[in-house]
Amino acid sequence: MSRWHTNVADASGRVLAKAGFTGTGTSVRHADDGTAVAYQVYALPKEDDVLVPID
Repeated sequence: MSRWHTNVADASGRVLAKAGFTGTGTSVRHADDGTAVAYQVYALPKEDDVLVPID
């Protein structure tokens, strides 16, 4: 399972981390007006998955 949030919503990242999600990188998506927006991407690993946290 994966989730993402904008870089301005740091509290969302803390909530995801507390729920067991691991940050996996950054993705760029486009807003309705075409503006590029950076998003932090998180994944919730399965019990047998190994994810390496990002710095």
